[in-house]
Amino acid sequence: IHFRTGNNPAAIEHLERALAHFGEHIPATRPGLFLKILKEVAVQIGHTLRDRLRLPKFKRSFDPRLAEVSSIYHKISYAWYFINHERTLNAHLRQLNASDALPDCNELAQSYSDHGIVCGTIPVFGRALRYAQRGLQMRERLADLWGIGQSSGFLGVVHYYRGEFDLAIKNLKRSIELLEGLGDQWEIEASWSHLYFTYRMTGEFDAGLDACGTLLRLSQEIRDLKFQGVAWSGFAKLFTFRGQFEKALDCVRRSLEFEVDNQTKVTSLCVRGQVLHKKGDLRGAFQAFEQCLAVIEDNKLLNDYVSESYVAYAEA
Repeated sequence: IHFRTGNNPAAIEHLERALAHFGEHIPATRPGLFLKILKEVAVQIGHTLRDRLRLPKFKRSFDPRLAEVSSIYHKISYAWYFINHERTLNAHLRQLNASDALPDCNELAQSYSDHGIVCGTIPVFGRALRYAQRGLQMRERLADLWGIGQSSGFLGVVHYYRGEFDLAIKNLKRSIELLEGLGDQWEIEASWSHLYFTYRMTGEFDAGLDACGTLLRLSQEIRDLKFQGVAWSGFAKLFTFRGQFEKALDCVRRSLEFEVDNQTKVTSLCVRGQVLHKKGDLRGAFQAFEQCLAVIEDNKLLNDYVSESYVAYAEA
């Protein structure tokens, strides 16, 4: 509930307590975190080599404890994704390695779909597509309608990362269609947000504005501050492209009011810098960009959504 209403720190606190009940240790320091990531990477390399050599995979019978640990790591990696990517990577790799010992099940399919997103962020696009497809195929075998909807959306996001915009739109729309019948509004919002990102890249600004409008309405209905911030940031970006600078600055102000997570803050500050740059206010633009880059570097953010900030700063 905390995560889906935009309170990621509170969500992380509760999820870390849940993991502690299962004896899972999350390093508090950066060196400890780095060592933990190296350990999980080594395990994953072993799993990858096994798959490439086509060695038989050891499969346990379904272990409810391991499945629950994997599920909690999925949730906490979601929450960390918008705040700190080093901690996201640690949580996700532990999720993937834990679930890999399970037979085909919802938790393993979730890990594969998640891994598609993480690999698209790194970016390792070939692996991203393979895992996103594997997650969707497993959910289709399991006849998990909600999972098919979510994994279709995740596959759409991977296609977006790869610049395959027609396929991105196709899978994101399929995700929305399936999930609308099940009532999971947050996952629907996630797909609408990426429809906006995709339409922005294809230059379909009217469709992008419609997507932001739908995203804003849905997020207001469930009091989801995170996607309200994303919607206002999206409006700002599109108004900037159209030269409607005052409207764009008003939308930036609305987005920053939510103070929900680092990633949304970065995108909003980047748009503010771009608008001020185009208006000729270089001092204000540099101030916005420097705030933006400080948030990125202080929180080790690295993905498609924030990398644009460096390009915009260089242009200014």
